[in-house]
Amino acid sequence: MTEHASATSQEQQPQSHEFQAEVQQLLDILVHSLYSHKEIFLRELLSNAVDALDKMRFEQLTLSSSDAASLPLEIRIECDETKGRLTMTDTGVGMTRDELVENIGTIARSGTARYLSHLSDEAKQDSNFIGQFGVGFYSVFMVAEKVRIITCSYRPDSVPVFWESDGRGTYTIAQHADSPRGTRIEIDLKKDENRFAKPQTIREIVQKHSNYVPYPIKLAGTAINEVSALWRRPKQEIAQEDYQEFYKFITGRTENPLSILHFSLDTPYQLHALLYVPPQTLDFMGLPEMRPTLSLYSRRVLIQRDCKELLPDYLHFLAGLVDVEDLPLNISREGFQRDRNLQLLQKLLTKKFLSHLQETAKKDSDLYSRFYRIFGHTLKQGFQTDFGNRDRIVPLLRFNSSTCDDDHLSVSLANYVQRMKDDQKEIFYLCGAHRESLLRSPHLEVFRAKEIEVLFLTDPMDDLVLTTLQTFQEKPFAAADQADLGLTVQEKDEEEEPLSSRARLDRLLVKMGKLLESRVVEVRQSKRLKKSPCALVNPQNSATAGIQKLMSLMDKEFQLSRRILEINGKHPIIRGLAQIHDKEPNAPVIEHAAHLLLDSAMLQEDLPVAPREMAPRLESVLEELTRLRAISGTTPPTP
Repeated sequence: MTEHASATSQEQQPQSHEFQAEVQQLLDILVHSLYSHKEIFLRELLSNAVDALDKMRFEQLTLSSSDAASLPLEIRIECDETKGRLTMTDTGVGMTRDELVENIGTIARSGTARYLSHLSDEAKQDSNFIGQFGVGFYSVFMVAEKVRIITCSYRPDSVPVFWESDGRGTYTIAQHADSPRGTRIEIDLKKDENRFAKPQTIREIVQKHSNYVPYPIKLAGTAINEVSALWRRPKQEIAQEDYQEFYKFITGRTENPLSILHFSLDTPYQLHALLYVPPQTLDFMGLPEMRPTLSLYSRRVLIQRDCKELLPDYLHFLAGLVDVEDLPLNISREGFQRDRNLQLLQKLLTKKFLSHLQETAKKDSDLYSRFYRIFGHTLKQGFQTDFGNRDRIVPLLRFNSSTCDDDHLSVSLANYVQRMKDDQKEIFYLCGAHRESLLRSPHLEVFRAKEIEVLFLTDPMDDLVLTTLQTFQEKPFAAADQADLGLTVQEKDEEEEPLSSRARLDRLLVKMGKLLESRVVEVRQSKRLKKSPCALVNPQNSATAGIQKLMSLMDKEFQLSRRILEINGKHPIIRGLAQIHDKEPNAPVIEHAAHLLLDSAMLQEDLPVAPREMAPRLESVLEELTRLRAISGTTPPTP
């Protein structure tokens, strides 16, 4: 204590004490393994200073003494690189001698003695176990060779107190001659920790962890923190430009956010949250990149950057922060994610954001459409994983449909139900690669004839969602390509087919069924085709085509199930084949045409076909058509 000889000469009756046994245990654990980054010590000291300043601000509202307001509420930091010393002073409530012993020399009312006694030696080395109490001051000994505290309570007639320790088991405490209200901490750094005496290092740590504490943090007389936390200000006082600039600051991006949610809650937590929806996302193999950027603060102090546990996985595209007034923090403020209260925080934030999307969809459909084009896929993931919020996610789903003028995803399930016909009992949908292919699908013919709307599902996840959902507003979902829909294009006054024609068609269908028995479940006459010669439909109770495609994407070994080939008996191609079959049942053209019709139906469904087998069949059919034309002198119907 050579450098403090003048100070100690004024001290009265210095006394040496041993740390409480539990503190000695804690110091040993802390110095060796507790904190993941040593810079955290400064955050802890600043947080303690902010607590003292908060208490002083409250006292200023109730005390009439002029001394209570004689000092500005602030924190000052001094760096001395030559001596390897860091000093921090706050003008908070300060401490009396008893408070200093209670707060620094012992771990009072924390249950730590009992807690430590039940830990194994191995567990004591784990910060996740030890961090169940709040004594962040001790983190200073990770970097300190010696620490001195000079403090004076705000209470009238309080006597300044001096405290000193090297953290090795004992501390000295004594009365100090003179000191203003507040607390001054002098840290003599270890030789290999001298970087913490550099002003630039201190500035970076403060701006990283404590940039928004509500009091000035001054370094060399200049404030180095922002002081004003944007998210704690009333929304009506914040300009849109301020929100946008803050988004760019915390994300490092140059674009403005797509949407902003700023809110505060009083129960069950007192919190302030500022969430941003980015205008775009990076894609990886067609899936949005999930890069969590939501940070957790407690009373404006950064606790954890990119805190994944604040949101479910499907909302990790959100940027921003959450500031909770009182967290059940552990010693290092880094183990909060292990606390069950975080689960409640996640539920609150998720519900609030989904409600925000609902409001956006009602008030600004164009903005919501932009959001859904970018992040709709993640909402579908949420439907599959977040069971507690399914009822909130379903109204947010959007689709294209047969009634849309373009490919925009603008139809909600509620919209569809409102437009349903009075006698319509099901919500129909059709899966495909894109809208253009779906518009050409033969499955739409019966729905066009009946003027029934069909949802277009162009995302493989869509079919999975509707299959899982099963019903909406008591209306079951039905795939338009499922067999036995109960719909027909035949009109009541339509002339019945002659018996001879029906018998001819039946014989052709039997023949085609035998020829295609290895590729389809059945060949039968269709009641819902009007213009197309044929179409593939799924047997009842089988997985839908969309589900099967999704499974094939996940498993290359997955085999698509066989389907039913429905034939339009009134189509010229089918009529012509029936006539040929009656005259020459074993004509090669019948076999080739049957396979080509099936290949054509498969292509309509975006299913793979075998080109090497398809090409010679096509050539054979063309040759047969040429032969028949030469014999009859007329042009037969062309498949």
